[in-house]
Amino acid sequence: MQNDAERKIYKIIYNYFYKNNQMPDWTFLKTRTNKSKEDITKALQGLMDNGYITWQDDDVQSILMLKLDKSMPTPKSKENEVNRFYTEL
Repeated sequence: MQNDAERKIYKIIYNYFYKNNQMPDWTFLKTRTNKSKEDITKALQGLMDNGYITWQDDDVQSILMLKLDKSMPTPKSKENEVNRFYTEL
């Protein structure tokens, strides 16, 4: 079970990765969560312990998302949107 900090950081990471195809940096996470690096690290460790992510300590760029939280919507493929544009002409 995730606590509030873990859930918030997981959603931020998920949304950032979906939009930018890369993981956020420490500055972005600190700004969005209004938490210290230590608090963010603790939440990331909790996510790793629960099997949601894997990462190498002190390198947020190395985060890999292992499972999708049930409250997260499944992202639509961007490729389908492009194909739809050309097929509806």
